[in-house]
This record gives sequence, structure tokens and C-alpha cells, in this order.
Amino acid sequence: MKLNLTIMKNIKLIICFVSILGFSLTSCESYVQDIDPLLNQVEGDDLNNETSLQLLVKGAKGQMGSTGDQGEGIERIIWRVAGFSDEMILGAFGSAADHITFVQDLPGNLTFYEEDWNNYQLLRFLGDDLVRRVGFIDANGGFTNEEIKGNALWWGNFLGGLSRMYLADHWGARATVGDSPGASITTSEQLANGEIGSFFSPNELRALARDKFNALVGIDPGDVPNPEKLAWSLIARTYLFDGLYTEAKSAAEQGLQQGDEAFSIIHTPINPNQMWLQSGRTNDDGEFIFSPHPRFIQYVLDDRKEGEIISELNQENLDNGIASRSLRGLESNSGEPGNAATNNPRIGLLNQNERLPLWEKEITTASVSGINGATQWSEFATGANATQDIYTSADSPFYIIDWREMELILAEVAIRDEDNITGLTHINNVRTFHGLDAYTETQMVAYDNSKGGASAVGIGVKATLSATINYTGPLGLLIEERDKTLFLKGTRIVDQARFDLWHLEGNVFKFYMPIPRSETDINPNIPN
Repeated sequence: MKLNLTIMKNIKLIICFVSILGFSLTSCESYVQDIDPLLNQVEGDDLNNETSLQLLVKGAKGQMGSTGDQGEGIERIIWRVAGFSDEMILGAFGSAADHITFVQDLPGNLTFYEEDWNNYQLLRFLGDDLVRRVGFIDANGGFTNEEIKGNALWWGNFLGGLSRMYLADHWGARATVGDSPGASITTSEQLANGEIGSFFSPNELRALARDKFNALVGIDPGDVPNPEKLAWSLIARTYLFDGLYTEAKSAAEQGLQQGDEAFSIIHTPINPNQMWLQSGRTNDDGEFIFSPHPRFIQYVLDDRKEGEIISELNQENLDNGIASRSLRGLESNSGEPGNAATNNPRIGLLNQNERLPLWEKEITTASVSGINGATQWSEFATGANATQDIYTSADSPFYIIDWREMELILAEVAIRDEDNITGLTHINNVRTFHGLDAYTETQMVAYDNSKGGASAVGIGVKATLSATINYTGPLGLLIEERDKTLFLKGTRIVDQARFDLWHLEGNVFKFYMPIPRSETDINPNIPN
């Protein structure tokens, strides 16, 4: 269901039951697969009862987890943002022609942004609708089962908060460049009154998100591990991005702790992991639309404890002069670790907590950069490149947020307060978990990596890269640790803005995903 204003003005509220076949949305349990795929549409007023509310919750969660080319869920959102930011690049392993003007190129393909905009707003609507229906039932006889109420109220506020947080983090006004961060929201209540929603700044959107997340505290949905800690973790992220460091520290201390389960989406091969499908070991045509920015390969080359590079190259590749960066040698035979068809290909590795696992394969396009189709990455023009290997199979769970992010929030707050020792402790808590060597205070103070994510000097795109920003010392180390640890979490684009770090051509790609014309043409509240 498309939720831009033009369509919404012309329909009576219709709710579509969304299939949840093939996946679930907690880190440890599978839901009963008892909803048929998109068979009927029912009038909204017929759903204001406890039985229908349970189905709507499952439908909303199904929407949240949908993936693939037609996917509209959280992973689709984060995957696209990874390609829009400097986490991922186009072209190393081939890509759909229409993606070249979607990310990392100007002008952008606004058709893609239309689809993304609808995805964000649909999740927001579904969350808000659950909360509204709980209120309606409460005001008209109340609930006979408080567990149903708590579950619906939790998921409604969670989805409403998450979508507002992502709108704050990823979007901007001005339809071709998106250089005024923020987003518009029109609620169903406003539509009913013939009103058009306001444009909100990122700070305003995050405040709205926090209201939703705060409403989760004290509610046990019954199907989410550590729900209160999860709420505080999301609150901590919003406070950090707003520069409210005291509040971020307090929230992070109440958030997920080491040993707590991450909040993740569980998949099956029927509804596969998005990163695996389109930026990992396989997709329908064997091409990978995005691959990691070369600095992530450089991280692994600099410290092999970051992750093993498993190679799919074979002897013929080597005979043709293609060099492999794998320390394990070639493992491309069927059934062996590293082969695309092997179940759990990294199971034999000693370190099962690698931070940056990579998979190496032959480059299939003439240009590795993929940006404007010219000039390879000079350091990596060897005929082979790598993709992410965090998500190695169709049924790999996708992680939304975990305790490591809380440690890095506490580290940043301490470093900004000139408490380097405390900051280093939190950084090393993350590093130790990944089997990495702990940093010393001397190393922290001396940090200077011009090829990492704390610098816009080193591994850039083309000779026209003009940025000279280079963070050194404790803050630079913190930025790089965030870059590595939070890879593919939807946070990098915010860190780019917070620290003015951009790795794309000519240092001109300083913008957010632009609000599409379907919204800007009819909403006068959006900045021109």
C-alpha cells in the first residue's frame, strides 16, 4: 500500500493483511505461519477487536521484515542507505543499470526515492495505526486480554518510533539534492481533517521517536527479549545523534549489556536476508549490487584479526594474474568452507565473532568504483574484490541494534568529556568480544589512520576528492571503531553528517535521501 498523500486522500482507510511467511522478528523464536499472503482487504472499522488486532500486529511485523526487490521492510531501508552513504559502492561485481543514478551519482533517480519514502511512511503508519486501535478498543469496552493489548501497544510504539528515527537519520528536503535534513509526516488524523503534515527537523523527529520509545518502558510484549533494554538502547542512539550526551549516557547504561541478545529479524530461504541476497554471497543473477567501500578491506589487511577473507577464486583466476588476499588459500569446491553453496561457510573458523568477515571473488566489471563509471580504486585494482560476509546465507538473522553500540555510545560520551580511560575501556570491551587486541592509552592518543573511516583523506574516489578532514587521537579512534562495529546498521550516514566525513567523489555528496516529488509537489510545508 502506497502512503504518499495523493493516494491517501482518495481512499477510505484500508488495511492489507501482509504475509509473514518465512520469517519472524525476534532474536530467538519463530512465529506460527498462520496468515495467508495478501488475500483480502477489509474495511478498517471491522478490525477494531482483539482478534483482528493480533492479526494486524503480525501483518505489521511481516511488513517490517519483507526483503528482496519488492521488499519494503527495515532491511531494505538499511541496505539502500548503506549504498547511499559511503559504506558500500557500486559496480565491483556488476549492478543493475538503473542503480547507477540511485546512489553516489547526481542527479539521483527519484523513482527509487519514491519507493523508499513509501516504505518508511508505511512502517510509520502501521505502527501508529496499532496504537490508535488500542486506544479505540480501550475507549469502547476495553480489553478482555491485557496481553493482547500490551503486545499491540508495544509493537505499535516500536514501529512508530523506529520509522521516525530513520526518517530523522536518512532524509532531507529539496527533491533533487536533499541537503536540508528532516522529513514530513502526515498522520491519518490529519488526513481525516483535510490537513497536510508538517516538516520536522531531525531533532524534532528524534524527539517524537523518543516519545514512542519511552512508551515501551514498562510494557512486556511477550515475544521480544529484553524489551525494556531495547527501548533504552534506541533512546540512547537518538540522544547521541542529537548531541545530548548526558542523556545518551544515562539511556545507554540502561540499554543492552554484553550477554544480552541483539534485536534481530529472523529469516528463512523463502524470505531471505537482504544483505546476503543483494550484497553478499548470492542473488538471482550472481551479481552484487553493492560491495563494501575499500576501506573495509583495508581494515582487514591492516589487522587480520578483524576478519578472515574467504576466497571464491580458483586456480584459473590465479593463472590469469588475479591475486588473492585470503590467508586460507582457495576453497571453491562444493561443500567446502567458502563455497557459495556451503551451509554456514564460516563455521570452521577459529573466531566466531569476527567483526569484518569478507568474501573474495573476481571483479566482473571494468570499473571498481562504479561512480560515474570511471577510474578504479587504485589500491584495489587487482581483478578481485570482496563483499560483506557478515550475513552468509539466506536464513542469517539481520541485526538491528545490540550491546556493542551501547558501549560505543558510552565511549564517545566519555571521550567528549575528556575521560579517555573510561572511553578506552568501553572501546576495548567491544574489541575483546571480537577477538581483537585491546588498545592502550598511548595507542589511543597516537591514533592516526588516514585510510580509515575517521578521515576523508586516504582511500577516496578518483583524483578529484578534495576533502582534507582527518580526525586523530581518541575521537578519531572512536569514529573508526564505530565505522567497523556498526557496519550495515543504518548509522553511518548520521556519522558522516555529525563529523563532516564524506568519502565520495569531489567531497560534494553531502546530502541525504531526497524527499520525492510525490510529497514535495503537494506539501507546501517542505523547504524548497
